Amino acid sequence: MKGILLAALLALPSVASSQAIAFPGHGPVGSLTATASYMYGESQDLTAHTLWGWSAVPEFNITRRIGVQAEIGSYYEHISPGQSRLVLSAGPRYNFAPKFKFWPFAYAEGGEMRLTFKGSNYRDWDPVARVGVGFERRLARNISVTVIPAEYLAHNLDSGPWVHNFSAHAGFTYNFYRGHGHE
Repeated sequence: MKGILLAALLALPSVASSQAIAFPGHGPVGSLTATASYMYGESQDLTAHTLWGWSAVPEFNITRRIGVQAEIGSYYEHISPGQSRLVLSAGPRYNFAPKFKFWPFAYAEGGEMRLTFKGSNYRDWDPVARVGVGFERRLARNISVTVIPAEYLAHNLDSGPWVHNFSAHAGFTYNFYRGHGHE
């Protein structure tokens, strides 16, 4: 445990000077994104359904291009009476060089999905894997619009098969800068 804490402490100077999005000067060392989300996929009986929800994604940048993000998302709809899904996942994110004032990125995450049903004590945790691509468009120094037009999310049911979901997200990102926020 002491070794892990020492490694984390030694990594802090490189993290503090990292840049994720290629803004001039010093880029953000982290960000927080909040989005509205849409998911189309399969339910447990392998029929199609649509879900609406939200997600929150903090990102911590390790280098100018590489970061780590964690996502919490909640989706709900009347798949069966009052079913909802809570998704908790984390993984690496790669920020590409900006193109025409847009900052594209790609990510891959692994985690868990909890299925719950209204009026029932049933709770089921299933493993998930998700990959996606998106872009940010800077509006002001700390604020960007974030769009993720393509995300694939697979989760493994207790009965064995993987269920396939496709989703899209749109929202806002607040970027955190080191020091006094000067570029």
